[in-house]
Amino acid sequence: MNDIIAKTAAIEQLNKQRLFGTDGIRGIAGKYPLDDNTLHVIVDKFAKILREESQDDRNYRNKNYIACNRLSVVIGRDTRYTGEHIEKILAKRFFDNGVQVLLAGVLPTPAIALATRYFGADAGIMISASHNPPEYNGIKFFGSDGFKLSARMEQLVEEYVFDSKLAIDVASEQIPLSPRVSRHNPTNVHLPAYYGYIENILLPLDPSLGTIFQSAKSIVHFSEHRLFSDYNLAYHTRSSPAAGALSGLTIAFDAANGAAYRVGETVLKGLGAQVFADGVKPNGCNINAACGSMYPESLVALVKSTGADVGFALDGDGDRVIMCDENGRLIDGDRILAIAAIELKRQGRLKHDTVVGTVMTNAGFDVAMRKHGIKTVKSAVGDKYVVECMRSGDYVLGGEQSGHIIFGEHATTGDGLLTALQILSIMQCRGSLSKLADVMEVYPQVLINVPASSKPDIYSIPGVKELVESAERDLGTDGRVLLRYSDTESKARVMVEAPTEDLARKYAQDIADVVRKSIGR
Repeated sequence: MNDIIAKTAAIEQLNKQRLFGTDGIRGIAGKYPLDDNTLHVIVDKFAKILREESQDDRNYRNKNYIACNRLSVVIGRDTRYTGEHIEKILAKRFFDNGVQVLLAGVLPTPAIALATRYFGADAGIMISASHNPPEYNGIKFFGSDGFKLSARMEQLVEEYVFDSKLAIDVASEQIPLSPRVSRHNPTNVHLPAYYGYIENILLPLDPSLGTIFQSAKSIVHFSEHRLFSDYNLAYHTRSSPAAGALSGLTIAFDAANGAAYRVGETVLKGLGAQVFADGVKPNGCNINAACGSMYPESLVALVKSTGADVGFALDGDGDRVIMCDENGRLIDGDRILAIAAIELKRQGRLKHDTVVGTVMTNAGFDVAMRKHGIKTVKSAVGDKYVVECMRSGDYVLGGEQSGHIIFGEHATTGDGLLTALQILSIMQCRGSLSKLADVMEVYPQVLINVPASSKPDIYSIPGVKELVESAERDLGTDGRVLLRYSDTESKARVMVEAPTEDLARKYAQDIADVVRKSIGR
């Protein structure tokens, strides 16, 4: 465990000097690194890397259906008011670099990862700041395989941007148009991406559905391929076994006024559930605003007021989820992961009988897994690192306390809606969420976020190291202390786990006060 904590600290120290965090590039929209000039520089270098990668790979075969020998990128976004502007900037600059652009519109992040793979695109981009407030935005990058960009490619882009002279020169340079690309509108792939994503998250419920992506060959075929005729949305077809998968369930659903506002409610109703929805009226300025996974009290209130059997809330880009049982008790990512791991083990589908968590995973999770004969592996904090650990160990399930859950059999990244459907499906077979969640006892854990004016080595702050060592001596094996900076916000995170909440809160508050006094804002 100490090795993982040390690795986490090293990663966070590196991230303070990086353009990329654990989840792409993020900041205040319109300001560095999301100003127009910097976006130009990022696209220029990214397009150059893609072209070099394709030329270096002797086995490379461009699978794009639009034209031979042309790079392509899928671009999606969430509902932020700045998303369309960033989309236009990226699309035009990619065109100027000879790259075909496929616009997927407003869709969840996992839908863009999926579309990138099945459209045969060379890369995917999601314009989103995830759970951050509306004034933020960001860019998440995916490789052609649907996984997040490799550290090597991130570093190449960063080095280019950080060379300020080169950045200024390139940003002001007029890039000539490729002779193969004329000035025309990007290709709109929203509908095929939308329906393809729906089919992918329904596939685990009904494997007989197949996928549109695997059989379609072109945009024209996509538009004709049973979308509006005999197919008529698989989950609405009465003959489909998946159609009534959630019949009898009353669900409270909060989409955070974000990217999954449309697809989430549509799928739940199509599966036969009665749905009470909140956060499904985005206006560009209300994403994550007192709703969604960052404001679980809203979900609890909705469950209690409607008498729902279960509730779940997504974040702004739909890649994570928290749930609420019928009694109004919140179920975080650790418990969701525990439920999923036990069910996969029961079905013989949990590879190597192992599940991946992070250093933030509650100690009660490890206890529950041992009781069921399941081994746990820990990664650094960030779903990107969870996925890396899953791939390196050939594991099929991993996740974070925050609600990023990765079902490796079905997705390459966290998917809030897919996760919710998996848990809802388990409920239909095994009973209420409250009963399922009791497989794990949560050890008291207190997390305090301290707004930070800077990000020095957190253990170098006067008094912090001494307080941490004192707390760890007192807690022994019954608790732990973890300090880290947020990769996406100017915040220091102080987490303490202890036998009682009062004890955890005392140690966390003492450390947070010292941090706040030194670097608070």
